[in-house]
Amino acid sequence: IYKMVNGKPVLLPIKWKELSYVSTEKKADKCNITFLNDELIYPDDPTFDCGAELAVSRGYPGNKSPLRNGIVPKYTPGWPDFKVECAGKGILLHKIKDTRSWDRVKRSDVAKELAEKWGYGPELQDIDDTEEVYDHITKSMMTDAAFLTKMAAKEAKRGNGFIFAVDQTGFYFRREKLGAPPLRTYRFVPRNT
Repeated sequence: IYKMVNGKPVLLPIKWKELSYVSTEKKADKCNITFLNDELIYPDDPTFDCGAELAVSRGYPGNKSPLRNGIVPKYTPGWPDFKVECAGKGILLHKIKDTRSWDRVKRSDVAKELAEKWGYGPELQDIDDTEEVYDHITKSMMTDAAFLTKMAAKEAKRGNGFIFAVDQTGFYFRREKLGAPPLRTYRFVPRNT
């Protein structure tokens, strides 16, 4: 378990008891960690303040998964256990409702602008061009996630099968890839008993 400091992971020398990590397509990744708090240093230590960025890697020494970053939206102090909830950075797109408008743009242009706003640079964007230029696009008291989902649904109604998603690997506003080959194939071999 790491704390992100100036964009770099710093290993936390903390004893943890339990870790669960859930990653689904429809929701932001979620990680729950239970730390041993027998010395009662949490929550006085700012390591797990709400808004702190943590990273988790699973596996064994020499064979670890890539780091998965997240933001701490809440923690539960206690003794002997201190519990921390960490959610994928995509959860931030669900936090703030506001009103905004764009003139003479495509939906994909709006998606690119919002991706940049939330720190998803060009290397983390998978955004397909939507072609049609609209005189006016308005977002009215919605979160960016709700607005992008709504724009993707409108684009899908045009027959494009569009999706909006954010995960550890990037920001997606694109056509569905229904005919694409699987990303991973698992082969299970039964044991002889």
